[in-house]
Amino acid sequence: MHSSRIKKRVFLAMCLLALPACAVASKEGILPLSSFRLELDGIGQSGKIIVEGKGDKDGHLLSLKVTAFGKQYVVPRDRLAQFRVTANGVRISYEAGYRETGGRTVYVQFQMGFTSGTQQEAIHRGVRNRACQV
Repeated sequence: MHSSRIKKRVFLAMCLLALPACAVASKEGILPLSSFRLELDGIGQSGKIIVEGKGDKDGHLLSLKVTAFGKQYVVPRDRLAQFRVTANGVRISYEAGYRETGGRTVYVQFQMGFTSGTQQEAIHRGVRNRACQV
């Protein structure tokens, strides 16, 4: 009788281990950015802020242009190639900054997000009112 209980427990354990193999789950994918243009009213001296660019079918950025403080900043393609995030989202923020470090800064951050979480990488470290820091 004792060996019968052990056999039942072993059988039950094997059935439980086999369940995940039988389960079917949907895998979430991303829709990468292929072309985008975001316009913001800006704040203070930044004036209107425009972030625009293009990506390839795999979500890697091919071009990126940021307009702020009355100037256009184009990120070189070789610089864009250094970043390995497959982008499907953009985050834009602003910092008042310190006069000693160049003043106000606009930050553009590209990210790959799912309902379960987000990975991000700063592609463009900031657009300052004096120079583009890439």
